[in-house]
Amino acid sequence: MKLLLEKWKQFLKEAEETTILPVSKVGNVTYDPQGVGSTPNGNNVDYLGFTVWMRTDDFIKLNPTRHDESEYLSSYFREADSIVVAPPFIVAKWKDDHWQVMGHEGRGRMIEVEKISPNSMVPVHIFPSGGNRARHLTEDMIFGKILSDQRSMSHWQVQPTTVVWQGKLFKK
Repeated sequence: MKLLLEKWKQFLKEAEETTILPVSKVGNVTYDPQGVGSTPNGNNVDYLGFTVWMRTDDFIKLNPTRHDESEYLSSYFREADSIVVAPPFIVAKWKDDHWQVMGHEGRGRMIEVEKISPNSMVPVHIFPSGGNRARHLTEDMIFGKILSDQRSMSHWQVQPTTVVWQGKLFKK
């Protein structure tokens, strides 16, 4: 029984650290799954979905326009010596041959990053909707175009070329 409990504790500890996304730095911004704006899903991306790299302005254009600024984020970005934020994410539905953005998290962070490091490449988690998980995806799916949220004013799309999926780095 003791061995079973020890194995279970080890499993729980490993489950909390399931992302292989390394802490990455762009300019003075560090992307860390534990950073400002972190969510439990961001720490579990290897099970739930995959990570793509895109420019900050691409992430912003994929989502509806934000009309208000977060004073907390603005002051954090102005005053922090080192800025540590969680990667943003997109919730998307697979439709035929592309991803349709249905929701997001992290637009405020990306607006602030865009101000200090325009067009920088950032890791963005993609979480499939409809019960799909990483194990249900194919290589064609992880490199599928990502189309903007239908509530967005733009009809933007992003074609991923660098992806982390199920513990492996893929480039196209």
